[in-house]
Amino acid sequence: MTWSYTRNGLYIEHQLRATAGGSVELLTVDFDGYAKVEPVRDEYAGIARQIELERALLRRGWALEEFAFGRTTPMPSAGDSSASAA
Repeated sequence: MTWSYTRNGLYIEHQLRATAGGSVELLTVDFDGYAKVEPVRDEYAGIARQIELERALLRRGWALEEFAFGRTTPMPSAGDSSASAA
């Protein structure tokens, strides 16, 4: 699942995804291309964390631009610290 947010021409994306090893992670890519991977217990914990992050973004003036179920953008695996945000 992918959530995309915009504010003043900037873009942030959250992806909840399963890894090849069967674990679940929440990936955040911000407007300057920095990627942060948070391992989560399961999909439900990932959605709960995503809701926390979304509330914080909305309070700071970000708007939900798009939600996509099943779409993910290729991103670095855990341990990588940066990515190019498209």
